[in-house]
Amino acid sequence: MNGEGRAARIPHVDALDGARGVAVAGVLLFHGGHLLGGYLGVDFFFVLSGYLITSLLLAESSRTGHVGLGGFWSRRARRLLPALAVLMAGTAIYCIAFATPDQLTQIRGDAFATLGYVANWREIFSHHDYFALFSAPSPLNHTWSLAIEEQFYVIWPLMFVALLARFKHATPKAVLVTTLTLAAGSSALMIAIYDPANTNRAYFGTDTRAAAILFGAALAAWLTIHGPTTSQARRVALEALGLAGVAALAIAWTRLDGQSPTLYHGGFLLCGLAATTVIAAAVHPQPGPISRALSLKPLCALGLISYGVYLYHWPIDVALDRKQMGFGGWPLLTFQTTITLAIAIASYKIIEQPIRHGALTTTQLRKLTPAIATALVIAIFTTTLGAKPIHFSAVLRHPLRDASRAFASAPPGSKRVLVVGDSVAFFLAEAFRKLPNDPPLAVLNAGIQGCAFPAGITRARFHSANGARLNQKAFACDAPWQAGVIKRFQPDVVLWFVNNPGDSVLYRGNWLSTCSEAYASLYEQSLKKEIAALGARGAKVVLTTEVYPRYLFAEEDRPTDCENTFRRKVASETGTQLIDLQGYICPQGRCREKQNGVVLRPDGEHYEGAGGQIVARWLIDQVAELHTPR
Repeated sequence: MNGEGRAARIPHVDALDGARGVAVAGVLLFHGGHLLGGYLGVDFFFVLSGYLITSLLLAESSRTGHVGLGGFWSRRARRLLPALAVLMAGTAIYCIAFATPDQLTQIRGDAFATLGYVANWREIFSHHDYFALFSAPSPLNHTWSLAIEEQFYVIWPLMFVALLARFKHATPKAVLVTTLTLAAGSSALMIAIYDPANTNRAYFGTDTRAAAILFGAALAAWLTIHGPTTSQARRVALEALGLAGVAALAIAWTRLDGQSPTLYHGGFLLCGLAATTVIAAAVHPQPGPISRALSLKPLCALGLISYGVYLYHWPIDVALDRKQMGFGGWPLLTFQTTITLAIAIASYKIIEQPIRHGALTTTQLRKLTPAIATALVIAIFTTTLGAKPIHFSAVLRHPLRDASRAFASAPPGSKRVLVVGDSVAFFLAEAFRKLPNDPPLAVLNAGIQGCAFPAGITRARFHSANGARLNQKAFACDAPWQAGVIKRFQPDVVLWFVNNPGDSVLYRGNWLSTCSEAYASLYEQSLKKEIAALGARGAKVVLTTEVYPRYLFAEEDRPTDCENTFRRKVASETGTQLIDLQGYICPQGRCREKQNGVVLRPDGEHYEGAGGQIVARWLIDQVAELHTPR
C-alpha cells in the first residue's frame, strides 16, 4: 500500500488490497445473512490496519529519526473524512426520506457518536435493551468498528512517539514487546469480563478488541527487525502457517456464531493470529499461493474501494430492505451490493482519491473540515427534529386496585375483557379502549412492557447486524399479582398476546434456541399452565398466533414460526381458541403494512393509533363471546 503524503511511504502490495477485498466481502455476506461468521472480516481489517499504520510509523522514524504527528493525522483525515462526510450527508437524506419518528432518536445519537468516533462505546452504554428494538436499525450501526480504528490512529502514534523518544534505534524491538504485551492483556481482559448473558462490553470495547490491531502492529515490528525470510525452508514454513491461518479463518467464518463462548475464550485471539499469518505470507517478496490468490484482480479492485463499500453498504441495506424491495435472499443481496459498488466507485474516484492526493491544499482543508463538520451536525440535528422516543412507563402501578376499579366501573351489560402479555398486549388494550362501544366492553390493560414468556427466562438474544446480538434482560409476563387481578376483575374473556423473546433465551443458566426441543417442551408446558391460571374463574382464554416482527433488519421469522407451531399444538390439546393474527397481518408470509391506507404497525411491532383500532376491531370479531353482528 502507498502511504499518504511524503513523510511515510511503504511498498505497495497487491495482495493486501486483495485481503481487504476478502474482508469486506465477508462482512457483506454476513449482513446479507449468507455467512455466519462473516463479521470476523472486521478483525481482518483490524490486523491490516495495525500492520500498515505501524509500518508507516516505523518507515518514517527510520528515515527521519522522528514522526510528524501533524502530518500523520492530516493524512489520515484526508483518507477517512471525505467518505465519512458523504455517509453522514446520506444519513441526513435517509432521515428525511425513510426514517420514522421512532427511528430518529436512535439515529441522532448514533450520528453524533459516529462523528466523534465513539460509536463502539455508545453501543456498550446504550445497552440495546428491549425498547431499543422497537425502531428499525440505524443506518450507522456499523460505525462501531470505524471508531475503534480511529481511536487506534489517535492513541498508537502517541505511544509510538514515546517509545521512539525512549529507545531510539531500538524502537522496533520496543514496539514488538509493547504490542505483544498489550495484545495479551487485551485478550485476557476479554476473557475476564466476558458475560454470556451480555456480550456487548466484550464485543464492542476498544480495550477488548485491540488484540487484532496490535498483532498487525507486532508483525510490522517483527519484519522491520528481521526482514523477510530468505531461507527456503523458512519460506515454506511461513506459507504453511499462512495456509493454516486460511483454514482456521475459513472454519471460523463459516461456523462461529457471534455469541459463541468460543469467541470470547480465545476465538478472537486465534482469529487475529490466523489473520496475522495470512498477511505475513501475503507480504513476502517471493509470491506464494496466498499472495497469488489475494492478488487476483477482482479482489484487489474490491479492496481498493473497500472503505467506501464498508461505509455505504449498511445504510443501503437498511434503506433498500426486503420490505421496500419486495424480495429477499440472494437476489436482494445482489441488488444491494450492485448499488453499493456503484456508489463506492463514484465516491472513490470523484471524492476520496482527489482529496487524498492533494486536490485541496492543507490550508483549504483546515478551513473546510470544521465548516463541513458544523454543517453535518446542523443537518443531522435538523433532520432528526421529528424524533419521537417511545416512553415506556410502568403499567398497572397498583394492579389489584386498578382491577377493582375496572370491575366497579364496568358499564351494565358489558363484557369484561382482560388483556395480558407484553408491550404488544399493552398497545392493543389501549386500542380496544378507543373502539366504539359496540359491543360494550370493559377493558383492563394488564400488558407488561418488556416482559417475556415463559417465566424463568432471564435473558434473551436477538440477531444483530454487527456480530454481537441485541441482548436484553427479561422478566416474567405472568406477574405474581395476576391471580389477584383475575379474582377482582372477574373477566369474561382473557386475550393473551406475547411476542417471541428472541432467537435464544437464558433459562436457569442455559441458553436455549427458541426452536429447540428443550424450549418447545418448556414453552408448551408453561403455556398450558398459563391457560389454566387465566381461565381458573371461568373466563374464556383466547390466544393469537405471533406476527413476524419488522423492526429488525435481519428479520427473524423462524423463531416466530416455531412458537406459532407450539401455540397451535397447545391450543389443539387444551381446546383453547387460537386467532390467526399472523395470517391476518402477513397473508402468505408477506406482511402488509397498511389497510385502507392506515399503517397497522408504525414501528413494525406494535399496533397503535388508527391501525391498532383496525386490528382490535378484527380481533373482537373473531371472538364469539364479543362479536355483535353488524
